[in-house]
Amino acid sequence: MIVSFTQTYGDRRSELHDIHLRDTRLIEFKKFFDVNIYSFHNVPFQVKDSFLKRLHQERIGIASYCGSHYASTIRGLKKMLKEIKATHILWTQDDTFSDDNEDIDWKELIDYVTFHRRNFFLSLRYSPDDFTSDLVPDMQFGTFGIHHLNAQYWMEHGLWAMDDEPFICTIDMFNELYNEERLAKMDVWSMESMGKNTRYSKIYNRQIVVSELQHSWNEYSR
Repeated sequence: MIVSFTQTYGDRRSELHDIHLRDTRLIEFKKFFDVNIYSFHNVPFQVKDSFLKRLHQERIGIASYCGSHYASTIRGLKKMLKEIKATHILWTQDDTFSDDNEDIDWKELIDYVTFHRRNFFLSLRYSPDDFTSDLVPDMQFGTFGIHHLNAQYWMEHGLWAMDDEPFICTIDMFNELYNEERLAKMDVWSMESMGKNTRYSKIYNRQIVVSELQHSWNEYSR
């Protein structure tokens, strides 16, 4: 079972929700997932309710948390993933949207992802443009290419070894990324800062997917 997960937190998210609902490529992509989980952390009921009423999507799972630490939302997610026997997860935040990916065949990408059963991590945000050296895809498919890298490569180019950018990975990788050492940090900022830790460069291989248009996903900024 493959699962998509979108995390939203705080009370000033209505503009982001509006953009999400207009992101037709992202909505189309999520149709390939068995369950689409939306997690609301300290989000007012009115904001959550307004978004869900306009979200015309099947196979939805809802998680709501109020007055709890950020880490509790991830623990809740891990419990949910275990209960439904999830094999892969798409991780996105509510300020991340698809961009310039009209030429990617989503089914072809999903087939590539689900072929891998363990130790798989695919970054969706990055492209060769984010690095100082030219990269040639190691593997070329019909509508996209794949680069096989590792987190050390990110660090060599001034980027964090790991971060909270959108990705798809197998559940074993997700559980390792969000292990108890990381969850002990409790808040999102401390958790994200662990991505600078050099130990991640020794553990994680990271693939990136590229198309002719390069960037598949971008963070929203005003």
